[in-house]
Amino acid sequence: AIRINTGHLDHLTQRVVKGGDTLAIVHIYAEPPNYDWLPDDDEGTACVDDAARAAVFHLRRYRATGDTYHRDAARHLLAFVRYMQDDSGLFYNFVWTDALDINVDHPNSLADQLNWWTARAVWALGEGVQVLGDENAEEAALNRAALHRAVVHVDTLLERFGEYKQVDGRRMPAWLMYETAADATSELLLGLVAWDAAEGTPQSAHRIDQLAQGLAEMRMGSVGEDLRGAHLSYETTWHAWGSSMGQALGQTSRWPSAQAEADAFFPWLIGSGWAHSFPASNPDSIRRFEQIAYGVRPVVGSLAGVFDRTDDDDYAHLAGLAASWLTGNNPAALPMYNSATGMGYDGISLRDGQIYRSANSGAESTIEALLALHFIQSMPQAWPFALAQPASDPSETGRTFQVDGTAWHLALDAPTNSFSLTSR
Repeated sequence: AIRINTGHLDHLTQRVVKGGDTLAIVHIYAEPPNYDWLPDDDEGTACVDDAARAAVFHLRRYRATGDTYHRDAARHLLAFVRYMQDDSGLFYNFVWTDALDINVDHPNSLADQLNWWTARAVWALGEGVQVLGDENAEEAALNRAALHRAVVHVDTLLERFGEYKQVDGRRMPAWLMYETAADATSELLLGLVAWDAAEGTPQSAHRIDQLAQGLAEMRMGSVGEDLRGAHLSYETTWHAWGSSMGQALGQTSRWPSAQAEADAFFPWLIGSGWAHSFPASNPDSIRRFEQIAYGVRPVVGSLAGVFDRTDDDDYAHLAGLAASWLTGNNPAALPMYNSATGMGYDGISLRDGQIYRSANSGAESTIEALLALHFIQSMPQAWPFALAQPASDPSETGRTFQVDGTAWHLALDAPTNSFSLTSR
């Protein structure tokens, strides 16, 4: 059995009173045997990256369950996210200690451009506006104000709409974050879509459409190529972590691009044993490790979105197979999520020819595992497949899985960029 257990996330979360307000931070790292909080000498103890993701999880659970525990957890996390916003509208990332002293020196903490942690902050704040609405008018106004300060930088980015750049002979949109970063842009877009769903304007719809066009143009195969149909993550590389392009596009008018990826790429990814990355110039040059929960959740979320659009059970089943990476259907053949404790383990790597599962359980892995399971819980058809076990070796053409005592075969048809999933 598998269940959503917030025990370890609760352990990593600490409420802090600052200036009369209650904020919440999420400690970045935890290691066995005691899984005590473990600060990093260069980064600090907590960050916007993890607080924002945790807020998204709690907001989605509150919307699904009505449990006010999740609402209150999200409110305190959003307060921390807002605390980390600079006057410019951008965000710092790390704090050194629970005194909330901001790390203004680490390159992954600077409020100097539209970056990953600003994108995640927008994601969390956008979902906060959508889910919490005006339950607390004062907090709602603060969330909206923070979004308005941040979105100025999105509009500056989109001044380059329609510009392209050549990378390794490939024409690529240059109006995404870091010019071609579809991965970071996808998490930004998730926040803008949530905000638009609550308080949409013609300007916000236009903004979303321009970003979505850029993401869709990053899909391999969209210009006559036959390269599995994945959306490239950055420049001419696909990597697993943070590549939420399909999840974001599934919420826009460009959702057929997400479905095309779901038809061709994700079945290959699941059937071939997952991957860390590969270059578009040589998609057969596949790096398999490290594998992390942050590479699995985007696939599960994307497939859940396509299922919502199509009501086709095959996508729910495929989402379940993707989530089964968490329950042991992975190269380590070990669970990467522990239902009894709520721990998400930090990854699977290859060391000296041996496949190794980390016993560490930090914030990112735990939150991403919980988010993936949240998607699965919304699709009853997916749950049995989330406990699937492999019944054949990984392959480029298909793989068989045992699902609740029945063999299911995932077959891949490269010429048509399609898949089938049938019981035997």
